[in-house]
This record gives sequence, C-alpha cells and structure tokens, in this order.
Amino acid sequence: HGPKQVIVGVDWSGDGQGDWLTLEVAYRTLRAHVIASALQQKLDKVDSAEIQAHVKNIEGALGMMRSLRVNVTDARKNLDQIEKLARQLENQVRAELAGIEAALRLTPKEVDSGRAVSGELGGGVG
Repeated sequence: HGPKQVIVGVDWSGDGQGDWLTLEVAYRTLRAHVIASALQQKLDKVDSAEIQAHVKNIEGALGMMRSLRVNVTDARKNLDQIEKLARQLENQVRAELAGIEAALRLTPKEVDSGRAVSGELGGGVG
C-alpha cells in the first residue's frame, strides 16, 4: 500500500504442461528484495552485490530452462513424426504381406491339376 508497489504477471498456457516456477521465482525474488531493502535501511548489513549475483544466476538458469523447453517441444514433435512414419511403414509391410499372400493363392484349376503339390509353382509352397 506504499509508493513502491509491484505487480507480477505470469503467462500461463492452461494446457497443464506448465509449472509455477516462474511465479515462484518472481515472488521469492521480490520478497528477497523487499527484505533486503528493509534490512539495509535498519541495519546497513545487506550485501547487495551477493543478492544481485544470485538474481543474475537465476536469470541465466531461467534462460537455459526456456531453451530446454523449446528443445523438449521440438523433440516431442520429432517423436510424433517418427511414430507416424513407423505406423506408415507397418501398414506398408502388412500391405506387402497381403500382396505375397494374394500372389500365392492358387486357382482351382491349378489345385486340380496337382501343380501345387508337385512343386511346379516356383519351388513349392509350404
């Protein structure tokens, strides 16, 4: 309720994939700054350089986390494409197997003549 008010906004996708780390970092960092400011005014014992170093490390880690999430999203897309291709290949193999089975079907005339039994049809079947 004083002149130094802070509003924090978090971009939440709502898809259940996100987490609350960004909001936690914002809250805890702001809290640390408020406490540090109060202590510095009363005690003059706060090492602001140390706090700034921690904030810089947090910013770096969050940047790497953003990059990691982009990589994870790309990996998921690639895995989805690989899975789709694998299904297509399975279907192709099944179609080829069906083609082989269709090619091996004998006409009633061939069965009656005994050609299938004597091995005259490409080396025999079975």
